[in-house]
Amino acid sequence: DYKRNEQALAEGRLARHILENALSGVAVCDPTGRVTLASSALSEICGRNPLVQPFDELLPLCFSDGRSFSVMDALSGLVYRGAEVFFRRSDGRVFPLLLSASPVTTNGQEHPATVGCVINIVDISERKQTEEALRRSEKLAAAGRIAAALAHEVNNPLTAIVNLLYLLQQDSSLQNQGRQFLDMAVAETE
Repeated sequence: DYKRNEQALAEGRLARHILENALSGVAVCDPTGRVTLASSALSEICGRNPLVQPFDELLPLCFSDGRSFSVMDALSGLVYRGAEVFFRRSDGRVFPLLLSASPVTTNGQEHPATVGCVINIVDISERKQTEEALRRSEKLAAAGRIAAALAHEVNNPLTAIVNLLYLLQQDSSLQNQGRQFLDMAVAETE
């Protein structure tokens, strides 16, 4: 029994050490939805100490369609994998996040009981900024292609006009007023 207890303690310390060093926001919630364990990254995302706080009040998360995430959904058995949600911090900053959540159930029993849930969130702000920069770049490239095509379409008839003006300049039978108009037209194309 002593070894088993010592191992359980060591495993508990290991779990806390893992949470302290996790790069994503991890919350372990009890059956009432309060955070019982949390990663340091979760504290950074929510901007305060998350322990013993109701998760839904700590991090009110919204899906892009306006629905709200509730820890009670995960506690009732609903599993989320990489769902995109948004979080507005009290300082007004909005964070796009990827949410994964699942219930924690007891093992080895005929009827497993839900004893809590695990929620993992990843800040995807940088990815969203990169995607937006790529969209802007693609729009600029498309505008450049349209401008090049338009310039090509305008340039073809202009080349024909310049060639015709050159041929008219070679015509000696052109009258004085006609030659003045021709000279003006040639000056405008140069």
